Amino acid sequence: MNRRSDEGNITVSFFQGMVLSIALGHLLLVSLGAVYKDFPGNNPVSAGIQWYSKASGADSSYGFFAPRVGSKVRTIFDSIDGGGVKTTNLRLEKDSGREAAIRLGGFYDEFTSKEAEEDPEFRQQLGATLAAAIFTEHPEAVQAVLHLEEYDPVSMEAYRQGERSSWEEIYQATFARIEEKPSP
Repeated sequence: MNRRSDEGNITVSFFQGMVLSIALGHLLLVSLGAVYKDFPGNNPVSAGIQWYSKASGADSSYGFFAPRVGSKVRTIFDSIDGGGVKTTNLRLEKDSGREAAIRLGGFYDEFTSKEAEEDPEFRQQLGATLAAAIFTEHPEAVQAVLHLEEYDPVSMEAYRQGERSSWEEIYQATFARIEEKPSP
């Protein structure tokens, strides 16, 4: 009877060790995700770690724990017509519903993604896509100036001391309409 009890304890102990190992492994991946650590490589172990990190959310960097929570990105356009008349504060999401505004917000967030920061051409292409929408909405425009702004919230302590949150421009680009020539 003792022998069976000992075997049971070994099994429970082994099971507890496995659960503890898995939990510690997950905690390690969460910690690495919080400091934006990538797992480069084209081997099965790296691919498995990347898959698990994405599937479990361990790679999300848990930004909601950061003290500067709440940053948000928006775009504002100026359009300039052929006579030089400038129209300011054009917003793509002004007439859209809530769902469209959320989708546009996700698109705007791409401007601050790691890929956009590392590849200026990517950011330029994102801006050109948005400028095309402005040109469609304002056919008289020959130029569209994109102003990308990020909301800079202040801490409660800074607010108590009189500071206020504000929008700060983080990117600007000018796009020109390309006139299409009719084919002969």
